[in-house]
Amino acid sequence: MVRDLTNNHLLPQTTRREEVEEVIELLGRSTYNVQINGLECPAYSLGMCSGIRIDYYSLYVCFNKDGTVASAGHVQH
Repeated sequence: MVRDLTNNHLLPQTTRREEVEEVIELLGRSTYNVQINGLECPAYSLGMCSGIRIDYYSLYVCFNKDGTVASAGHVQH
C-alpha cells in the first residue's frame, strides 16, 4: 500500500492538491508529525513491520506551502 501511494499518488511537485486531499481523506487525519529534512510532516502509523518486531514504521507526507507534495515515503522509528 505504501509503495502504491508513494509511486502513484503522492508524487513530489506533480500532484494536484485535489489528489492529496483525496488521499488524506482516505487515510484520515494524522495523529502526529515526523521531522523530514527540517520539515514537520504528517505521519501515519504502519505498525511494526520488521521481522523481529522492535521497530515502528510510519508513512509520511510532506507538503509545500501551496498544498502540493514535497516528499512522501516511509520512515523507521
